[in-house]
Formats: sequence, C-alpha cells, structure tokens
Amino acid sequence: MKTKSVLIFLILASLIAKAQTEHIELFAEIVPGSNYSAVDEFFEWTDKGVVLFEANDDVNGSELWISDGTTDGTYMLKDICPGSDMWDDPYSSYPEYFCAMGDYVYFRAQSLDYGFELWKTDGTQDGTTMVADIFPGAGSGMDQSDYFGVYNGEIYFQAKNSISSRVELWKSDGTEAGTMLVKDINPTENQSSQPRNFVVYNDLLYFTAETEPNHREIYYTDGTELGTQRLSTLPLEESLTVYELFALNDLLIFKAVGDVDLELYASDGTHEGTFLLKDINPDGGSLAQLDQLIVFNNELYFQGYTEDLGNELWKTDGTTDGTVLVKDINPLFDSYALSSSPRSFAVFDNKLFFMDDDGVNGSELWTSDGTTDGTILYSDINIGAGSSWSDYLTVCNNKLYFAANDGADTKLMSITSSTSEITIHQSELFEYSGASGFISLFVINDKLHFHAILETDKGWELYTLVEEEPNNTTSLFKNQISIFPNPTKDYFVVNTTENDFMVQIFSIDGKLVNQFSNQHNINTNNLQSGIYNISIITKTETFYTKLIKE
Repeated sequence: MKTKSVLIFLILASLIAKAQTEHIELFAEIVPGSNYSAVDEFFEWTDKGVVLFEANDDVNGSELWISDGTTDGTYMLKDICPGSDMWDDPYSSYPEYFCAMGDYVYFRAQSLDYGFELWKTDGTQDGTTMVADIFPGAGSGMDQSDYFGVYNGEIYFQAKNSISSRVELWKSDGTEAGTMLVKDINPTENQSSQPRNFVVYNDLLYFTAETEPNHREIYYTDGTELGTQRLSTLPLEESLTVYELFALNDLLIFKAVGDVDLELYASDGTHEGTFLLKDINPDGGSLAQLDQLIVFNNELYFQGYTEDLGNELWKTDGTTDGTVLVKDINPLFDSYALSSSPRSFAVFDNKLFFMDDDGVNGSELWTSDGTTDGTILYSDINIGAGSSWSDYLTVCNNKLYFAANDGADTKLMSITSSTSEITIHQSELFEYSGASGFISLFVINDKLHFHAILETDKGWELYTLVEEEPNNTTSLFKNQISIFPNPTKDYFVVNTTENDFMVQIFSIDGKLVNQFSNQHNINTNNLQSGIYNISIITKTETFYTKLIKE
C-alpha cells in the first residue's frame, strides 16, 4: 500500500524543483471536439525547423501535415489522396516512414491512381510530389516498405515493380530516372529478400535480407549490382539469422540466431572477422527485446535475458570481456516473477536514463553511469509499489522531459541538466475530468511539443511548453516558506505564516520517512546522516527543498 496524504495535489517525486517558469498551451486542434487520437508518425525535420506527421482532420482523411510549433504554422501540407468513397468517407494517403536526405524528406504514401509509392517533400505543397511510379498504374510498388537508408546521396528501400516481381533492393536519387532496382538478391520464385535494417559502415551500406523465408542475413552494397554481396560465405544451414545492425567502435554489432539462439555478434565486415560476442544465456536466447538498445559512452546498452536473473541491464564495448551485466536491478526475480526489464532509454547529462522495475517500487525512473554502484533509482515518482511508467524521454534545452504518472494522472515532468531536481509541469489553464496523458514528445526550434489529452472538451491534440517572459513571472511562494538551520544536527524550524500545513520528509530514493501536521519545530534525531527531500504543503501551494542532516 502507498503512503499518501489527501492534501497532496501532486504526489512527490524523490527530487522536485522549487520553481517553474513554463506553462502548457494548446497550439493545434486537429479535430475540434474530438475525443480520439488523430495524429501519428511524427518526424522532426531539424534542418527546416518543422515536424512532419500524419493527421486525420475528419474531413480529408489521413494526410500529410506540417508544423513549426505554432497555430498558424500547423496545417495540412497536401491532400495526396483526395476524394471520398461511396459512403462519403474521405480517402487517405497514410504518409509514413519519413527519412531526410538533402533538401527533401522522403516517405511512403498512397494515391488512388498509383497505390503506395515513393514520395518526397521540400516542405511546400508544390514541392510535395511522387518520385516515381515504381509499380506502373494503380499497383503499389512500396506496399511492404518500412525501412529507408541513406548512402552516397541516394535513398535505399525495398520495392517491387509488378505483381509477379519480388520485393527487392531499390534506390533513388530523388528523380524518376534515378529510381532503379539495385539487385534482385533472392531470385527464387515467390520469394523476396525484403532488405531492411540499413546502416552505413566502412564506406558501404550494410543491411539484412532474406535468403529463405524467415532466414535473414547480412548484405552490403556500394550502390551497384556487382557490389551488392552477402557478408557470410558459409553454407545457408550454418549461417546466422540476423535481426538488427549497429555501428559501434569500428565494428558492426548485430543480433542474430545461431547455434546459441538469439545473442549479440560483432563483425569487422569480413566473414573471418565475424564472431559471437558472448553467450549470455547458455540455456536459451539472451535478448528479450529487439528494440531496446542505445549507445552511451561508446558502449551499447541493452536488455539481456538470463534464466537466473530475467531481463536486466547489460552493455558491450564490442569485446567478449566487455560484454557484461551492469546491474541486477530486480534481485527478487524468479521464474514466476516479473524481471526489471529496462526500457525507454535516453542519454542526458552524461548519464543513461531509463524506466525499470526493481520489484519494490514499480516501474520508475532509473539512471546509470555504466557502473553497478552508479545504477540507481533516480526517483520513485509514484511513491510505493505503484508505477509511474516514466516514458517518452526527450532531451530539449539541457532538460530531460518525460511523461510519468504520479498516482493521480500522467503529467509532463523534466530534469534540469547538472541538477537532481524534477519539475512537474502543470496545465493550470485546463481542467480535465478524465485521465490526462502525454505521448509523442518532439522538439521544434528548441521548444518541446507533444501529443496530449488535457481538456474535457478536446481529444488528443497538439500542445507546447511555453517559457514565460521574465517580467511576467511572479513569486511561486506567497508566504516565503523556508527552513533553518540547514545543514542541521538535531532539528529544523519551518518558517511559514500558515496555520494549516503539513511537513513531509523523504529519503533520497523517494521513500516517505516521516510527516508532521502544523508543527514548526521538527526533531531530526531519528534521521541518519545524509540528504533528504522536504515538502511543506499548505492549502494554496507546496514548497520543496532539500535538507542536509549532519
């Protein structure tokens, strides 16, 4: 059971900032009055200072939109698939899988005359055009394409040019004439290589391709048919089934199934230089999540699985000895219990932040410097055994923003660089009777934006975090609340003019140590030496600070 106070408007994180100079504003309402999510597939086009996304305004279907983070600068860029069907429902182009190259962003989209094909945009309506009709007519040349790669000024993808043709490796320089098949990698009838997982390494473009159904191997290309080759020279039955590729420390790191199930491998780009990094779990596969990997301080961090520990935080520097468990975060794991399952990684302030479950505090915000001792619970935001589900970690302006549930609602929170404080960003202008939420955090022109549901009469819409002008700021604490002495040995005094208040003392890991009602003199003899977080809650405001017990 959690320890809570009915007076708490915001259930405390372990470290909360004292002041706040930002507020939340709605900047685009895609479907007025709607209660459903109409927005998806956000792509931050940093060079242009805009975001591209798919949106359905309930009039034109799911089409291509653009936004610079302002109301006037948010609009449908182009109705690629205009018109309606016999039921008067609008057609949709479903733009997705965005990839920037040069002055354009490339993506897949559907039109009635051409099906799903390769499109590009320069951010203008006239500059949003189909690159090539790869499958002539209404057939779709890119109905299965979900990966793009950029190499030597060309974009690479999977496509087909007829009903009978296979999905193979194509490339384009952005023109119709420059869009062509690179190589038919798998010429077997009724089979396709379906190339994906593109990564540039050693001045070549590496990718995975199917040589038989459900058997994917590493290939590379220099852009020519002759220069597109399979990395391994082993017979098919002895080769690896590969899932993802990463370039790390002059090596190609990848996940593959071989004789030891799903494990991490490394390669220097040659058959002889391809090796198993470590058999982490001799009794089976070790990588439970295929999408939870991140590079931090030249090491690859991942969620690895072992029979005795479950899913825990691992890392590798590309060597066998350097592939190690960082920390057993949930030592309570057994075959019938959930393991820690680290996920939602982000690098901030020279630390790795992620969501994890230690089996005691629920899924909360954790941080690591890469060492066992330096891997710690950063904040028990939803105090006790409940979970905050800290997610969508996004770095903007020397702050780490994320969405987390404090026990009441999902709120936008942030951590300031070089401090240990967490700020909860309130939407004071909005009153919402349901469960608020934040998803899809993204950055436009050094400002944070997000997809959220915050208002009773609106659905999931687009909001931004606005920094208040200094001359418009007011004092956060009307009564100038403070505590003294600090540091202290035996006691501290609460300085406030309020008659009705509560004092709460939290340990550095977010656990409630003690609380007092309407008591100015607080005895600290029962506290061990260290740093504590203090909250003083009144009817109108909450004051947060730190206390050092000597």
